[in-house]
Amino acid sequence: MNKHIAIVSIIGAMATAASAQTAMQPTAPHYSYQAQGSGTTYYTGANGSSAGRTTTSGNNAYHYNAKGSLSGRSTTSGNTTYHYNANGSSAGRSQTTSNGTTYHYGANGALTGRSTKSGNTTYHYNANGSSAGRSVTSGGTIYHYDANGRLVGTSRAPSGTKSGK
Repeated sequence: MNKHIAIVSIIGAMATAASAQTAMQPTAPHYSYQAQGSGTTYYTGANGSSAGRTTTSGNNAYHYNAKGSLSGRSTTSGNTTYHYNANGSSAGRSQTTSNGTTYHYGANGALTGRSTKSGNTTYHYNANGSSAGRSVTSGGTIYHYDANGRLVGTSRAPSGTKSGK
């Protein structure tokens, strides 16, 4: 075993998939090894405990955390990162497409946000899970809409907030 961060090559995959794959690998010092011909790289922590694994299949890579839960997927069309709470229950997911748009979903699968080069959109829901409106950040201003899509107000975006041109 060599002590290094392994980067599994995905035949034919785009650079975005490879860079996202690297980002989803464990960041603590660890060992990695690949079972010959298996397409799976295993990661162990410095103390020998499991730190996860990456399995490749064609142009897809599937990333698993130390508990064995799917933590990410890299494909030629984009990347998905799965989020878990401290109890190991699903806390949502984020999907980034090949054009750079990122979609955020809550634990119940509802779309909670969208990030693009021109700004961010946050979707709001009431206690029953029904749409309660959205907020769109663009050009340093946040536009607030009700559940029917009507503009109900504006506010100044906080300094450092991603906004459009």
